[in-house]
Amino acid sequence: MKSIVLFFSFIFTSYPLFAQQHFVSAPETISIEKANSYAKDMLETKKLPGLSIAVAKGNKIIWSKGFGFATRSPEIKIDTSSIFRIGSISKILTATALLVFNQKTMIDLHAPVKKYLPFLKESIGNVTCYQLAGHTSGVRHYHYNEFINQVQYENVLHSLEIFIHDSLLSIPGTQYAYSSFGYNVLGAVIQSVSGKEFRSSIRETVLLPLGMNSTIADSENTDSIFVSLYSMNQKGEIEPAAKTNLSDRWPSGGYWSTANDLVRLGMSLYNEKTLDNRSSDLVFSGQILKHGEKTNVGVGWRNSIDDDGIKYLHHGGQSMGGRAFLLVFPDKQLVVALLSNLTYANFGEKEALEIGRFFLK
Repeated sequence: MKSIVLFFSFIFTSYPLFAQQHFVSAPETISIEKANSYAKDMLETKKLPGLSIAVAKGNKIIWSKGFGFATRSPEIKIDTSSIFRIGSISKILTATALLVFNQKTMIDLHAPVKKYLPFLKESIGNVTCYQLAGHTSGVRHYHYNEFINQVQYENVLHSLEIFIHDSLLSIPGTQYAYSSFGYNVLGAVIQSVSGKEFRSSIRETVLLPLGMNSTIADSENTDSIFVSLYSMNQKGEIEPAAKTNLSDRWPSGGYWSTANDLVRLGMSLYNEKTLDNRSSDLVFSGQILKHGEKTNVGVGWRNSIDDDGIKYLHHGGQSMGGRAFLLVFPDKQLVVALLSNLTYANFGEKEALEIGRFFLK
């Protein structure tokens, strides 16, 4: 009798542990099989050294897998902890921090940036954070010879010297012109209002609250695996990518991350733990130029609608030895992240949508 009582006691006290497990449903299993096959085809046809993909549904990562090699010699395979350069998806980290500080009334999105950076001259100083975040400020992008950098900058303020004395491309608010340098200005604003070095501010404001524990700025140390960086030469051969120091672009393109961490960033668009409804509206609404034309960018994210009329947001990233793409279906609470360790790897919105559709169905 005693043994029977102990048996049932074990069953009932253990049940909550079983109940917390995530069991993959039959439709999800089919979706994963399709996505797995699609990823293997991507790796081969696009000649990628390595590829990492993660998919989240609601607040759970339902599929995450690595393909190919983090390093080709010696051969080290990609796994879910592999860390890649994410290029301009770094802008989404900056945009998220900007919105958080706006929620705290520490930043007024529509105030001139000279309010926070009084040393800026009139042309750049008079643009607003909102215009910088939506690429309507007129601040220029890289010149051809500026994408490769060999200088180590210790502070985001120092890297502003690259461009702040140049004229604006257009009157603020009149044209859309993509600008990484505009996001470097936002990084300096965030550092100013937080009173902390930019990387520390991003860590405390975005990375830690979202559980993005493997996301770091270029040149920092980590215990996880960094992938090797590759490019493809004119003969179609894979070779080491040109060395470049990303300390000149931490707010705009200087971070490393994993696919798992990037989907956590995507979840912030619908889980309401980081961004409130007002911030979400700013993200989901494109900016309106002074002559009435609407852009497809609000704050950071690009807004689109697929062939079935489903709204999605997305952003890509490109750097030497790295390609990244992040896509979110906010109404469906579905996120897709793709990463590779190849410069100009040939994938993006199309491939992320295709993988997302496997799980929407």
